[in-house]
Amino acid sequence: MGMIFCVSQICATIAFSAIAADENRPSATDARSALQSRMEQQSNGRIKLTDFRTTADKTGLMEINGEKIYPVVFAVRVEVVGPCKWASRQDGKPLTFNTYTFDDPNAPTGSTTDDIIEVSQPGDKFMLRGVGLFTMTDQGWKLVGFGDSSRPKRASDELSDECVNRLKQIGLAFRIWEGDNNDRFPFNVSTNAGGTMELCAPGGEGFDKNGFMHLRVMSNELSTPKLLVCPADSSKHPVASFSVLQPENVSYLIRSGTNIDDYHPDEIIARCPIHGHILHSDGRVERGDKK
Repeated sequence: MGMIFCVSQICATIAFSAIAADENRPSATDARSALQSRMEQQSNGRIKLTDFRTTADKTGLMEINGEKIYPVVFAVRVEVVGPCKWASRQDGKPLTFNTYTFDDPNAPTGSTTDDIIEVSQPGDKFMLRGVGLFTMTDQGWKLVGFGDSSRPKRASDELSDECVNRLKQIGLAFRIWEGDNNDRFPFNVSTNAGGTMELCAPGGEGFDKNGFMHLRVMSNELSTPKLLVCPADSSKHPVASFSVLQPENVSYLIRSGTNIDDYHPDEIIARCPIHGHILHSDGRVERGDKK
């Protein structure tokens, strides 16, 4: 089966070609330069490329209406350098960088584009992934369009998503440890039995001043101390080993108490002070409203 792509506003079926594997193809530098040029041109300089990565090409050479096309799979970070409306999928195209001022009467509305992003302050950063389609011309490699692409996501949102994932893994570690210790979390098991009960030091709202100690005893279940630092927390720094774990290596606030167990699934066991995400004792993560 072929795949459908929109190139130069023409939808065409792409047929995979059995052309020699050593055929020349655009380098990462070629791809970055072409994408950056397209971005700056379409956005009138309002969007700039700050980071560009490619992944291995798994599809090889393709043909669109008899023209040789090379796909380049990319992941990029971009920064919006001025207030604007960014129509990232205007006219049904999988990826565009058309930007408009807020008072521009030609700015598209929701009825003409799938995705309009409003940026009121310069410096807003976004992540996106996609496939660039290239062909060779007398002047070199030319970007002729895009295949599939993700919707642009604010970098802060991606960090928030990663924070949720880390809390889920911490929750799983608690439950695995609990399953091996008579259904009790570390802070409800004596230090003589490998827990941290005698080390509890509850503070405000039940969050423990020695939370890092409760996490340290779960080193086998957590596998890496990196999970304990929220990706948006620049004040904390992960360490290579749990044996040297200290409060400055942990972002998440940990609660202790005899009522935090499977019989009280809604009890809070951890919280991210950056995003406000909450981990419950049954492993659920409730998203906060902080950015």
